[in-house]
Amino acid sequence: HHHHHHHHHHISYYSQRRQLQQQWQLDKIMTKHCGKMLHVFHNYVVCAVLTSWLLVTGVQSTMRFAVQPTNRSVVEGWTTVMNCTVVLREGMVQWTKGGFGLGVDRSLPGFDRYSVIGLEQDGILGEFNLQIQDITIDDEDWYECQVLASKTYPRGLRSQKAYLSVVVHPERPSIINAPTIPVVLHTPTNITCR
Repeated sequence: HHHHHHHHHHISYYSQRRQLQQQWQLDKIMTKHCGKMLHVFHNYVVCAVLTSWLLVTGVQSTMRFAVQPTNRSVVEGWTTVMNCTVVLREGMVQWTKGGFGLGVDRSLPGFDRYSVIGLEQDGILGEFNLQIQDITIDDEDWYECQVLASKTYPRGLRSQKAYLSVVVHPERPSIINAPTIPVVLHTPTNITCR
């Protein structure tokens, strides 16, 4: 009987040790992926939770979008950000505007008002947010976030398309023939405003 009891203890010890090992591996992975974020406690927690969730659910085999761009309407002259977050990315990311690729370099050379911003955490979670500054009517278009083809994903991955509409303030009205308009006493005069 005593032997049996000892044996039972033995088993629980091993399963406990295995749990600890799994926990340790999880911590190791989380530290690797989220360690850079430690100075921002909130982000570390978010990353840790996300990482452990990814590992626990075993979803880690599939690259996908965690966040996709959505339609938005922005006033001319303002700055906007179109969001795109890729989980377990394989392949370069590029945005397209009206079907035209803007390039894979985050600084988007050739497009001085455009840049790709956000944090990357070792491929587990990558933010590729398109920032457009000093918006003009030319920026009104369909935008799409794409992960380009890789060995694992020969067809790549494309986000939903999002439309950016630009709100243009009307010009200030002006009076035609201003500043001097001759009038005759007691006679109605038309003043045209445009």
